[in-house]
Amino acid sequence: MNSRERVWAALRGQPVDRPPVSFWGHFYHRESSARELVDATIEHQREFGWDWIKLNPRKHYHVEPWGVAYRYSGRAAEKPVLETWPVHQPGDWAAVTERPPDRGAFAEQIEAVAMLRR
Repeated sequence: MNSRERVWAALRGQPVDRPPVSFWGHFYHRESSARELVDATIEHQREFGWDWIKLNPRKHYHVEPWGVAYRYSGRAAEKPVLETWPVHQPGDWAAVTERPPDRGAFAEQIEAVAMLRR
């Protein structure tokens, strides 16, 4: 039974040769671009042979369009440190307006998903 068969059989409640398994985490030193994130994710998959892949983007991509910024050390196991954020007082919430999904960090994550599917 290959990984695809195993996962689909498990989802259907059918017998499997073993439970499907996967594992994911942050690749801090490689999660600042779609290409690097996808490459790190695929390398992790190939090294361990997981049954499915979860693309695990940087934890703060969804707030970056509003000015949240983190500083990266460049070390694989060192978490990034929060540097700036847009809301410091109640009136700052007025600047938190809709952002387009086809630009910036949102577009980068959409591109990463597209790259991974290829």
